[in-house]
Amino acid sequence: MKIEQALKYLIISGIFIVPFIPLIVANSMFFPFITGKNFSFRILVEIIFGAWVALAFLDSMYRPKFSWLFVSVASFIGIIFLAGILGEYPFKSFWSNFERMEGFVTLAHLFAYFLVAGTMLNTQQLWTRFLNTSVAVSTFIGIYGVFQLAGKVTINQGGVRLDATFGNATYLAVYMLFHIFITLFLLARWRGGNVVRFIYGAIIMLQVSMLYYTATRGTILGFLGGIFLTALLIALFEKEQLRLKKIAIAGIMAVVLLAGGFVAIKNTEFVTENPVLSRFSDISFT
Repeated sequence: MKIEQALKYLIISGIFIVPFIPLIVANSMFFPFITGKNFSFRILVEIIFGAWVALAFLDSMYRPKFSWLFVSVASFIGIIFLAGILGEYPFKSFWSNFERMEGFVTLAHLFAYFLVAGTMLNTQQLWTRFLNTSVAVSTFIGIYGVFQLAGKVTINQGGVRLDATFGNATYLAVYMLFHIFITLFLLARWRGGNVVRFIYGAIIMLQVSMLYYTATRGTILGFLGGIFLTALLIALFEKEQLRLKKIAIAGIMAVVLLAGGFVAIKNTEFVTENPVLSRFSDISFT
């Protein structure tokens, strides 16, 4: 096997391992839901980034190409770096802490992963497989959340808000939010049989249920806003797929009716005694 081929397999394998990182819970570490995932991501990215640099040196095909997306992301990373260096506490801006593990060092690793994935996942087939891999992991995490909901697995942060393998309901909510739209994207692009459509539909229902039971208000509102905006854009600009346009119009109506219906019943006993809905009844423009 040529060295280029070996490097390619190593890099692609590393890219496809990343979606499994949310499953890691390092109980022996400080902040087990944070540190294990972050150290695994950083180590994995450093390995595949090093391999990618070697591959790009050997084969110009895998060198990054100019795009405005690349320019915008690189500019963002540069601005954050300057903001951190010139800020009040550069050390924390760079390293963050074990509870969050954000900071510039994490952004730099994310940028490296962006470069590697953007050049190596260079076909629609690879991207589809990658997205399906991530959706499959989200399904497993959703099933884990169902066991938490049933009382078979402990909710790590206590209370009734599901947190799965993240240890924080807000993190689980945002994770599910992204994967709902990724799964919707895959469903919209599928041109095969109805069995796969049914599977995607079932996964979306599971993901939405997990999002709901995290009781994370901002993320759920973001989900409804995202559905409304997506449906509105499709309804306004879709010219070829009339069925999709009708579904979008139905989606707009559903969001409007859902929001209006909730406002109408938000002071009822059903809402105020529900641990999830009661959190939304407190929201007001004031």
